Amino acid sequence: MSGDPIFIEIDEQSWRGHVENVEAWLGNVLTAQTSFRQLLEDVQPGLKEPHLREFVGEILANARRHEKQAESFYKMIGRDPSDARKVAGTALALARRAGAEALNAAGGAGGTWRGLHALLPASVSAQSAFAVAEQLALALGLHEMAEAAFAIENEQSRDQLVLKELILETAAIAILYKAPV
Repeated sequence: MSGDPIFIEIDEQSWRGHVENVEAWLGNVLTAQTSFRQLLEDVQPGLKEPHLREFVGEILANARRHEKQAESFYKMIGRDPSDARKVAGTALALARRAGAEALNAAGGAGGTWRGLHALLPASVSAQSAFAVAEQLALALGLHEMAEAAFAIENEQSRDQLVLKELILETAAIAILYKAPV
């Protein structure tokens, strides 16, 4: 790769090993982000409240963009994104949704709020995956990837706070009145 950082006392084999390790982690980033985006796509259309649909729709647009950016990280290390990791992300979204539905139903929550609540842990998972990617990029001197991952982390942090507020704003409606949100 041209423009590689220069490391003192690191051989080519070690560098390739580091890049392979980053590639493996980027698979986790792509899986976590795909899972989050898929959950957003599943939940957003079923929300009854227009302001909820709008806010979640904005977060969904960000998630789609973040997923494309996660794919672009592979190119920064001279690799191609893994289709299998996107499939795994979709499967993970289904499992997360089922688990959240069961847990929230057992806790007395009704309707679409159960899906909305499932978004929070998926959001944290995606955000933390990008945070680790940033640290790996910093360690290897991949400044473009580090800066992009940091920017995504910040956007996801904001989106996570919005999701949390939406969940808290609607929890009583879903749990006490069993009404759709």
